[in-house]
Amino acid sequence: MKTPKAIDAQVPLSEPPGEFWRATSYQRFPGGHKKLAVLAEIVLQRFDGRPRVLDVGCGNGALTFPIAALGCEIVGADVDADSIERCTQRNRFPNARFIHTDGSLETVDGLFDLIICSEVLEHLVEPRTLVTAMRGKLAPAGLVFITIPNGYGLREIGGRSEQFLRQRCGLDRLLGGLRRLLGRVGMPSAEEKYDMHTCNPDQGHVQKFTRREIVDLLEAEGLEVSEWLNSFVILSVFHCRSGASVVERLDSWAADHLPPACASGWFLTARRNGAAGISRAAYRSASPSPRD
Repeated sequence: MKTPKAIDAQVPLSEPPGEFWRATSYQRFPGGHKKLAVLAEIVLQRFDGRPRVLDVGCGNGALTFPIAALGCEIVGADVDADSIERCTQRNRFPNARFIHTDGSLETVDGLFDLIICSEVLEHLVEPRTLVTAMRGKLAPAGLVFITIPNGYGLREIGGRSEQFLRQRCGLDRLLGGLRRLLGRVGMPSAEEKYDMHTCNPDQGHVQKFTRREIVDLLEAEGLEVSEWLNSFVILSVFHCRSGASVVERLDSWAADHLPPACASGWFLTARRNGAAGISRAAYRSASPSPRD
């Protein structure tokens, strides 16, 4: 596997405007603050002017709305009709619109400078179909931003273990009580997650990607992975308050200094093979220092 370039984790990010943060509560979720900051940096620093953006698998608009707040023309697309309806009802941005589509993206018109595919591919039985469709919608010098869980990371292992204990060992009430207790110190509830991410009840992960597998998948469809960033390790799952807690900052910082196999998820950028790089500064880490 060709090793993607590591992202410089030491360069601080410029702060996006307040409207960007007010347009979402995604920063309440593990790795959410870091993901939003990285995405804002790409939009604000990697393009001459505002890019035309496609948010694939937009769910309930957690990433679509803050990008719209930055002044981008953005299209949110999702296979779940209820999610699209909710986004349409909540939408207050004239530069954002939402489209019900399938994995072929045939109902989406035009090409896009930036395509976002966040926490989507792991839900698909055949993810290659969507990757092919995204490449077809990508402008010649465009950029794809993908976030994906490490299929063998601590968070995925913990989730599968919890499911086993609930279903096979009869510990549903005990674990439910533990989740409510953790909610008092900042862990989002199941209801909050559902409202934030999607109206689609079928949210199971059917793919367990390794780093090699996701790179190979993209390369098979003519997309070259150029940059890579670990999202978080595990601590922020248990104590996340809008990316401001010491635990969240420490967890993000640790992810930047550990091998990719130790992370619970990854952020990566890709472009068409042989495409010219997009202008301006290199993509940098959004990890806040634990000293901040």
